[in-house]
Amino acid sequence: RLSQIAVTSISGSVFLHTARTAFSISSIFPSSASKVSFCIIGDVHLLPEQFTTEYESVILRGTALIHLDESERMEALRLLVDKLSPDFRAIGYKYSEKSFHRVNIIRIDIEEYSGKCKHVRAAD
Repeated sequence: RLSQIAVTSISGSVFLHTARTAFSISSIFPSSASKVSFCIIGDVHLLPEQFTTEYESVILRGTALIHLDESERMEALRLLVDKLSPDFRAIGYKYSEKSFHRVNIIRIDIEEYSGKCKHVRAAD
């Protein structure tokens, strides 16, 4: 069972952050380096009158690494602060240090990706 996760990326890798109590990592990733797929959904716009949906999505395939050293885990948390709270970096970095023991960080090294989208032209 996955809880809410936050995502950031750098240099061909994606970092996932979630609470340690959200799920058992070992039940999802049976080894320390497991092959995974990860789907990210962008904008979605339902068009019920046309019985369709506009969407954007990408699927990443790669290797998930779950036993990262402390410095890499902390760097991933800093990247999340930079992305999600850029105006509060100093406070965010301190918060990351205090909550470090409560978080999981998973790194997915991207080996391939594919995306697709559907945009419906407006009726004339």
